[in-house]
Amino acid sequence: MSIFEAQLAKDRANYEALTPVSFLRRAAQVVPSHTAIIHGQRRYTYAQFLARSSQLANALAGRGIGPTASPSWEQTHLRCWRRTMGCRCSAQC
Repeated sequence: MSIFEAQLAKDRANYEALTPVSFLRRAAQVVPSHTAIIHGQRRYTYAQFLARSSQLANALAGRGIGPTASPSWEQTHLRCWRRTMGCRCSAQC
């Protein structure tokens, strides 16, 4: 057992569960200009990735899809996602 496990109880100051969303928020805060995504010639920073992800979440929420929903990716959702990501067709994304 390490000293951290033996002497340091988990609390808000030293522990947070790591989720994709918490990781993205933290990365956008700590290293906003670092590259998060490379797709072909396109590059997105963590700040841009967080902004675009938030945009997508808001677009889905506007269609009544909340955080606990499990949406099926039908054509309507795909079109919404593509518009949010700035794509005109699937070949661009």
